[in-house]
Amino acid sequence: MGGFIEAALPQHLIDDPTITFILGGTGTFVYMGVSQADKNKLLYASFWDTDLPPRGQQIDFDKATLELHKRHAGWTDPFVEVCLREAKVDNVWPLFVLKELPYWGRYGAIVLGDAAHAMHPRSGQGTSQAFEDAHTLALLLSEHLKKAPTDQAIALTEEAMYTIRGPRVHGIQAKAMAIKEPQMPLSPIMLALTYTMFFVITKLDSLLTWFGGADNWKAEEAVKKYLTDTHGEAPSSRGYVLPS
Repeated sequence: MGGFIEAALPQHLIDDPTITFILGGTGTFVYMGVSQADKNKLLYASFWDTDLPPRGQQIDFDKATLELHKRHAGWTDPFVEVCLREAKVDNVWPLFVLKELPYWGRYGAIVLGDAAHAMHPRSGQGTSQAFEDAHTLALLLSEHLKKAPTDQAIALTEEAMYTIRGPRVHGIQAKAMAIKEPQMPLSPIMLALTYTMFFVITKLDSLLTWFGGADNWKAEEAVKKYLTDTHGEAPSSRGYVLPS
């Protein structure tokens, strides 16, 4: 849950607009400036694992607000205190992921990013994979337009996008889903282990690319390999027929 509050941004967010993540024994708290152009608006969010309420059940927002305060009471970050002072929960958003689609495009329409493969937030790869999709699409379409009429080039690109990008995003998603949410509140031992793990990860760059080797995948190389392997033709693995 989260929202926007009117509050003067801390100087470090003005100088370096980043997202501040704070992990504690009772949950995770996040805050960031909405825009560098507005130095008095803060976006905050709080995350914790809970059961999905029955369909149609009205959420008690007053109870949710109390839960927010209970989980983060006593946290020493001054801007967590500011958020808690001003926060009143009026929305709760569950986290959903998208099941694997059989294809991403048909008859001239192609979906990319979250529309094709909504990622679990813990992967940290939602926006990155959308950019990779867009880059791959541009490269494929450019190459196919050099060798085929427009309609055929688009159809070839539709098929190629799924073949190239599907395995990558599905692999990243599988790794994210394999991580189990810790039971809250964390014990002192688990909290110490968690802090130690994050400290080690931030000191070893190689661990930061665990989700799919984020720094090692190159759209140009993937497209070139695909075109070489297929000679620029769609593999028609699902019996796809190109428009005449």
